[in-house]
Amino acid sequence: MQARQADLHTLFQSGGRAFPETVWPILNLLAAQAGHLTPAQCRTIMAQMDISLEGLMVRLLPLAGAYARVPVSRFVVGAVIQAQSGDDPQDYGLYLGANLELAGQSLDTAVHAEQAAVVNACHQGAGTVRTLAVSAAPCGYCRQFLNELADAERMEVIISPGINQQEDLRLGLRELLPHAFGPRDLNQPAGFMAPGRKPIPLQLKESAVDELVLGALSAATDTYAPYTGNAAGCAVRTREGQVFFGRYVESAAFNPSIGPLTAALINLNMARAAAPLDLTRVVLVERPTTISQRGAVEKMASSLGKGLKLEYHEARPA
Repeated sequence: MQARQADLHTLFQSGGRAFPETVWPILNLLAAQAGHLTPAQCRTIMAQMDISLEGLMVRLLPLAGAYARVPVSRFVVGAVIQAQSGDDPQDYGLYLGANLELAGQSLDTAVHAEQAAVVNACHQGAGTVRTLAVSAAPCGYCRQFLNELADAERMEVIISPGINQQEDLRLGLRELLPHAFGPRDLNQPAGFMAPGRKPIPLQLKESAVDELVLGALSAATDTYAPYTGNAAGCAVRTREGQVFFGRYVESAAFNPSIGPLTAALINLNMARAAAPLDLTRVVLVERPTTISQRGAVEKMASSLGKGLKLEYHEARPA
């Protein structure tokens, strides 16, 4: 973590959109807070810099990009989500994300920055997403993924490609994705991260007391899978002993869905971006339906640790 904070210090001093030293103490907490700034922290920075929340989002984009792992494309993208944080529906925090690629794996395992920011916000208990800032125009795949969000109709996107390029562009998601296909077309009225969504009651087919198995089960209960009902959660352990979890998130268009291991890797990366993705355990708990996550997770796990084998556990309705 100290190495990660040193990297952030370098970014803060890199010119262009650099932050003044007065706000470094708060920004240094980004590493410990997995790329999250609380509403109070945002207000303090905004007051000290005399900028709006949207202005702060744009300035944070280079820091979000510092979390990128891009061994294939070498193309860094950072994203910042403004999402409800806490009990006050008008209180919004900021959540960072960056693109993530796995060397040696097919391109369909790559994570886009917009997806990473949304998953990071969801994992940290955020509510409704209001605005996204991103350092490159969202591709069609990401526009479709964002369309799954509960408040997609009112969501705005700020495209800020850099200080030496064109001016920032602010558009509604509906402008970026006209005539959209989404949850309502498949008779789903709510959408991802809708308020009041309840966990899916599940239990293991075979009892277990293992921390990772139970954590993966808990993640599976938080699945968003309205189209297949395939509740699935992953738990991973790093070589240093840290444990991270991820839940499955579906899209009405199917392909932009986020698998449970992908979500766990996003959460791992946001918590310890400077460290290698070297795992000693990968656990999947799922309730298989017309689909299963097992094959996809096994494929990804093969590149995340020497001799790493998936530990699979089936769940059923509680």
